Amino acid sequence: MSNTRFCVKCGREFKQEDLINSLCVNCYLKYHGVFKETPHVELTICPKCGSWYFKGAWHPSLDIREVIRRELLADLHRFLYENISVIEVDVVSDIYKINAGEYGVKAIFTMEVNGRHVVKVNQVVITKLRYRTCDKCMRRTTGSHKVLVQVRFEPLENIEGLRREVMELLRDLEIGESIIEVMELREGLDIKFEDIVSPRKYVNILVKKYGAKTSESFKSTKYDFQEGKWSGVMTISVRIPAIRENDIVRYRGKLGIVKQVENGVIRILILETGEEVEARLSEYWDRVLEKPGGIYIDERVFTVIAIDKSTIYLLNEETGELREASLTPANYGLKPGDKVIILSDGERELVVKKEG
Repeated sequence: MSNTRFCVKCGREFKQEDLINSLCVNCYLKYHGVFKETPHVELTICPKCGSWYFKGAWHPSLDIREVIRRELLADLHRFLYENISVIEVDVVSDIYKINAGEYGVKAIFTMEVNGRHVVKVNQVVITKLRYRTCDKCMRRTTGSHKVLVQVRFEPLENIEGLRREVMELLRDLEIGESIIEVMELREGLDIKFEDIVSPRKYVNILVKKYGAKTSESFKSTKYDFQEGKWSGVMTISVRIPAIRENDIVRYRGKLGIVKQVENGVIRILILETGEEVEARLSEYWDRVLEKPGGIYIDERVFTVIAIDKSTIYLLNEETGELREASLTPANYGLKPGDKVIILSDGERELVVKKEG
């Protein structure tokens, strides 16, 4: 028994399985078509930033052709007969006006018919445009926000360089789209974010890089009946120890000079022993590492004129004043002619080589 049949429209002979409702694929496309109705899309676009609304969420701005393509790929099945499936959509024209409130765009659809035939179909897609300010732009306009990050430095002295670093880090992370406002305060920064992901990323880096200590609180503002939960503002408090290179610190009870600060770790030269030790900036919060007050630094520069087994002899060349200081292991490398300054914590005086 022959497995061939004739197309009822063109009369040509085909394998039975290649016919669709007794039509060859060409006649099927010509007399029947793949669309139950003309495909159409309704686009909701933010007039301020160009983002587009789809399936309950706002998406980043794209070329309008790509927006139409994505919406068609997601929803085209609504306009197709059951034995048709879409493989790809290529929007091939700019959008053009048909009549008031209605636009058109030309597209080429790659489809599979009856599970056997891959065809390309040219079709005009009806497009309706609606403009609505997105949630992000609305929050920017009203100043509302979901997260407030409060960055504070401790202690509040010589923090400008550290403040600049923290600001540059904010820019380098390329999360500007989620930032609503940045306020510079005497004690630090207040940064308002529109989402929770970006501030979490920023805060985690501050913890790792600067030994920051964090705490969180939430203030509810209204109940969202649709989601069944309270909405409001989360505040993340970030405290950063303001310890930089060449700072005087006390580590485990001993005075030292910070020689390096990098990725949450510092190297300290212990002045009494000459030993270099490593510490984590986060130890500041356990009071193992301190930036002590009450340290007196004599800003006058002295010149080393002689050294014996226990004493360093110093001369201030401007006033002629002579001073003596105890030789410590940290100063074994000093030699006549070196420039030094003197610091004291009230109990002892230590000689420190002047940098530069």
